[in-house]
Amino acid sequence: MAQKLNIFSGRQFLDSSGDPYVGAQLFSYVAGSSTKVTLTKDSAGASNHANPIILNARGEPGDGAGASQAMWQAEGVTVKLVLAPAGDTDPPVAAISTWDNLSGINDSAASSVQDEWVSGNTPTYVSTTSFALVGDQTSDFHVGRRLKTTNSGGTLYSTIKASVFTSLTTVTVANDSTALDSGLSAVSYAVISAVDSSSPAVLNHTISLSKGADIASATALVTGNDGNYFDVTGTTDITSINAIGIGTILKLHFDGALTLTHDATNLILPRGHDIVTVAGDEVELIEYAEGDFILTSHVKNNGLIDGHFKTAPWTRWLGDDSDGSLTYSSTTDIASDERFCSALDVQVGTTLGVSEASNGFLIFRCSGTATIAGILDLDGKGGVGGAGHVATVNIAGVDGDAAILGGAAGGGVGSSTPLDGGDGGSSYRGDDGGAGSALHSTDATAGTALTTQTESFMERHAGTLYPTYLVNGLIGGAGGGGGAVGGTNTTSGSGGDGGGAIIIIADQIDFTGTITCDGADGENSSHSTAGSGGGGGGGFVLLVARNFIANTGTITVTGGTGGVIVTYNGGDGADGHSASITAS
Repeated sequence: MAQKLNIFSGRQFLDSSGDPYVGAQLFSYVAGSSTKVTLTKDSAGASNHANPIILNARGEPGDGAGASQAMWQAEGVTVKLVLAPAGDTDPPVAAISTWDNLSGINDSAASSVQDEWVSGNTPTYVSTTSFALVGDQTSDFHVGRRLKTTNSGGTLYSTIKASVFTSLTTVTVANDSTALDSGLSAVSYAVISAVDSSSPAVLNHTISLSKGADIASATALVTGNDGNYFDVTGTTDITSINAIGIGTILKLHFDGALTLTHDATNLILPRGHDIVTVAGDEVELIEYAEGDFILTSHVKNNGLIDGHFKTAPWTRWLGDDSDGSLTYSSTTDIASDERFCSALDVQVGTTLGVSEASNGFLIFRCSGTATIAGILDLDGKGGVGGAGHVATVNIAGVDGDAAILGGAAGGGVGSSTPLDGGDGGSSYRGDDGGAGSALHSTDATAGTALTTQTESFMERHAGTLYPTYLVNGLIGGAGGGGGAVGGTNTTSGSGGDGGGAIIIIADQIDFTGTITCDGADGENSSHSTAGSGGGGGGGFVLLVARNFIANTGTITVTGGTGGVIVTYNGGDGADGHSASITAS
């Protein structure tokens, strides 16, 4: 094979004092490796050098007898030369200097091949993740650049995480596998810079996720070096994540329920709220500073994206928190009102209602989490039922009240034939209740059908649209009409009161309890010829939240039953229309 003269042929190697490196060893290896390669003494390749070559008294590569000798290498081959003290090991552990990717002089075959690694200065081992270099090397050894190092354990690839110059340049790395060791003897950096890269823009800015081995949840989560997409096993809450590299996209898939805890620096979560995961949830984060992450996406196990809204307009819409944090731990009746709170907690075993006998409602606007584990009960707290009559005079029945929020009342009954019983009241978003019957032995007409809905919609706040507010609502129905009185001098039944109204608007709702706004039953007649009252209509329930943490509670807005008569004379009051759902 043709030979080309090595560029160090005939060179004199001197120490820091300017004296020849007498007896030093000059090892030759295949470029970028610790595999030995043979150099020859002549262009014909007929006589080989020893490996290592021992420097003579003048510090020159010798022929073994003390005479200087040229060094030739095979055409098309690049080599690495390592100068080491006398008695050092093979490969050296205390190298003096290293030169890599050396082509022979005028070797067009070798020079046409560009190696992807550039040989750097000889490194000094500091730790399993750091080394030092003489001089200011921060421009070449900059954050994000890839490295290849030679260690006692073999070749190792790493990424620079920090590079700081004081008296030396200290380079900190994240290793792809294993670790640097005390046998560190050489370092090369990638031809392609991590800054202003020569790679095409489309390629350079592609986000690529690599699946790594599963990692166990921990307070300080430790990711592997084998990817940036991991399954997280276990249920230990997470408050921080180890440093990976500034700008790194990290995606986590959770196999169980745990809490991601907000931290203003280490783990920034939207609006400063902790996130409770369930199996199948995924989050995406970016490392914006070393060891500090910010969440950019949360996809729930049902495929929905948890929309994280801007704090200021959402908070203004919910209220000013003037009522503070509201907790109810024992059964309590409170006045109908609209309350602005930072948190609402109706605890298990607690029933919350209103003190008013009628036209009652509760509205909570909560900027934090509304927890409904107990019971909200506004049965019969809506429109007032029409009164019954002793039919001593010829008068019509009394209409039930209309209702804007709560359910409409049932109608009372009229007097003797042929006057009508009272109409059932009308309801907001519903039609009028049916008229009471004018004939005995005939039922009154039921109230109009109840409206139910579960939908998503858009709300505009401070000029900005905020999508996907989940709504679970039951709209109150009209009360039933009253039955007519069948004779004179008899007492008729009163109509039942409608159900009350409950509205909860919150950032998050944890709903595992019960909400009930049923209409009251119509009153039975007290005489065989008296008509009975109509049932009150079911009430009104509306829940609005950005996120339902739990949504397994029960909502009922059942209409009241019409009263009954003693015998066949006189008509029954009709039922208020009713419905119930279990939220999902």
